[in-house]
Amino acid sequence: MAWSGVRERFQIDRYVGLLLASMSAYAVVLSLVAVMRFNTFRTHAFDLGIFNQAFSTALQGRLFRETPDIALIPSGSFLGVHFNFLMWLLLPIYALAPRPETLLVLQSVFVALGAVPVFLVSRHLRGDGRAASLWSVVYLVNPAILSLNFYDFHLEAFLPLFLGMFYYSYLTRRWRWYAVFFLLSIFTIDFASVLVGSIALAHLVRQLSVRRTANGSRLSLRIRLDLDRPRALLLFATLVLSVASLFSILSLSAYFGGSGRSVGSTLSSFLQSGSPPDSWAFRAAFWFLSFGSLLFVPFLALRECVVSLPWFVFTLLPVPVTWYLFGYQYAGGFVAVFLIFAAIHGFGRIRSRGNARAVLAGAIVVSAFLTPLNPLMQGALPGIAYEQGLPIPNAHDAILHEVIALIPPHASVLTQNNLFPQVSGRSDVYLYRPSGNETIDYVLADTRTTDYFLRVWSQTPLSTELPQLMSTGEYGILASSDGVILLGRGYSGPVMVEGPTQYRYDYRDLIHTSGIVIPDSTSQSGTVFFYNELNASPNGFWVGPYAHLAPGRYDASFYLKTGRTSTGNITLEIAQSLNTTASRDIVSRTVDPSFFSAPDLWQPLALPFVLSYSDAGTGSMEFRSSGVRGGPFYFDYVLVTYLGPI
Repeated sequence: MAWSGVRERFQIDRYVGLLLASMSAYAVVLSLVAVMRFNTFRTHAFDLGIFNQAFSTALQGRLFRETPDIALIPSGSFLGVHFNFLMWLLLPIYALAPRPETLLVLQSVFVALGAVPVFLVSRHLRGDGRAASLWSVVYLVNPAILSLNFYDFHLEAFLPLFLGMFYYSYLTRRWRWYAVFFLLSIFTIDFASVLVGSIALAHLVRQLSVRRTANGSRLSLRIRLDLDRPRALLLFATLVLSVASLFSILSLSAYFGGSGRSVGSTLSSFLQSGSPPDSWAFRAAFWFLSFGSLLFVPFLALRECVVSLPWFVFTLLPVPVTWYLFGYQYAGGFVAVFLIFAAIHGFGRIRSRGNARAVLAGAIVVSAFLTPLNPLMQGALPGIAYEQGLPIPNAHDAILHEVIALIPPHASVLTQNNLFPQVSGRSDVYLYRPSGNETIDYVLADTRTTDYFLRVWSQTPLSTELPQLMSTGEYGILASSDGVILLGRGYSGPVMVEGPTQYRYDYRDLIHTSGIVIPDSTSQSGTVFFYNELNASPNGFWVGPYAHLAPGRYDASFYLKTGRTSTGNITLEIAQSLNTTASRDIVSRTVDPSFFSAPDLWQPLALPFVLSYSDAGTGSMEFRSSGVRGGPFYFDYVLVTYLGPI
């Protein structure tokens, strides 16, 4: 059928066609990116693993059971964390293909659909289809929206569509849809009730007019609500219902948590003390990026920014730091679409057509530059969407997939945050042992990542659990390759996946306590630590990296060189850091320039050591220079090689 026939049959104009094309492109690209992040182990128990386990166990009749939060919710049901009805509505879709990838694709589709209310609001307010289609592009490339989609799976991803259509339904007086999207919004997550009330408040504020009147020598202000009674009553009713729904949802959350919490204790639990010293910089960056990605146009319609006011207030309180880091889901779920609506209102106040076009083009360009899909932004902005790099598969990922394939589908597993999603389609997979008595069939670890020693809810980290379980003699090694370890309970056969494991630590991982950092083209890293008597210090040469290694036999090779005039000596040491003030020496060696076969030639100094089960579970490792005099001495890196089990 020709395009003209399709357009006539479905009443699609070319701007609606552009909207559909851009949403489709977004959904396809972001689905692929999200699945690639999953396959390259850039997703997490918090929150993709939680949701996949909750949906999977619901299909088994276990009321959205998930284990990462079980230390906080004795019932083990996700409904005790965030009570919602949306998961029941999504469950039949998940049942068609019960996998983490299903949730990631579903999220990408619904985030893409969030462009629909942006398009409709713009066309309703401005009557310009071209501008409306461009505003939908602004939404789709907005860095907050992309961060929402980039970081795992979250219920907040459904809010741009639901709350956006709720906002639009009032503008166009579509009261049935107003009711439908009111319900869908409050069904999604608890904070959506606050946003529903904020939208109603924004509609009321928009109709307020303030007039100054003079009565003789006295001036007075007269505030008037330019709104007919039925709509005013509707908005006030919405405000009341939003408060009632929030109270009800928090009460149900406390009930399903099984912890005896109240609404008050639930609300107070969100507040934390001891924010990091630079938290105000993060808060400022959050709002600067939220407004700046739209070229600050929302400031031209401040009344419309009322919808974002509740989250602004939250970010001023001592709340978890993730709430105001731009690369998490909150800016996209709770702020971005409403600032876009405010920008659309402000856009209408730009007099010059040329300036208006420049603003739209500028918002698209700036947002596209700030996107987490831009390699230049990785590591430049705060938040997890900007911290892990682009999802490019490597040899280490291939090893992880090979090892995970060894785990039977229904076996219980103890693992870590970034590996949890891959094995989350079962009820007995844990980040920690809640009671300490759970029977664990397999232990899966990747000692090369920070998640290996991540402590969840003050529970014992895997870096401590794995050595303890190995020491019992109940577990055998199924896999040991490149820092990936898989233990099987009762296993006594050969190592199924085996390969070399090496850890390399250089100037990026270690801390120099004296000396300076200089470039050196002859080194492997291109940058080295340099020491001579001019920059001497009683604190040694360098310390670190405070790494957590699995039990076993190791060799640590320190790569050093001297100059032609070097004198004195240098002490190299392997130690275990027990806390911030105490450490335990394992092995050390002191050498002078006569150890080196020639000056200006890099030479390894090997120190073998054994890391026992108890030591591996109680501290981190240092490969340091604890004493040095004379010089000059140059240090490039230390290469730690795993030689085998104890």
